[in-house]
Amino acid sequence: GSGPAWDAAVALKQAGALIARDLPVSALLADGYGAAGRIYAGGNVGVAQDHLAMNMLMDSDMDSWTKRLSALKAEVGECATDAPVTATGNLAGSFTWTCETGRVAGTILLAPTPTARIQELKLVAKQP
Repeated sequence: GSGPAWDAAVALKQAGALIARDLPVSALLADGYGAAGRIYAGGNVGVAQDHLAMNMLMDSDMDSWTKRLSALKAEVGECATDAPVTATGNLAGSFTWTCETGRVAGTILLAPTPTARIQELKLVAKQP
């Protein structure tokens, strides 16, 4: 980045004036995160279909999700999905699950609708 705003931000950070703050996990995010854990454990997004936003399955349908989840489980095994989620916004968060033979790093994004259902769920295998 460049420009006066960027330069000011860099100067503030170097002076210690920009301090990251922890965001609380909203009830909506906690609920969506619980659904994400059920999806992984069940191996199918259908187990939490009532928690999926209408556009969740547009890029990857249920069959594709089942295949991806199966491949992920084959790589890392079952995971403890009760690790805390770190809020990155009111409707978004990141997490890491410890699994039998690795870890799963994930992010969740909820749709900004009254029911705040899962709009995007990313799960990636990580080795210990």
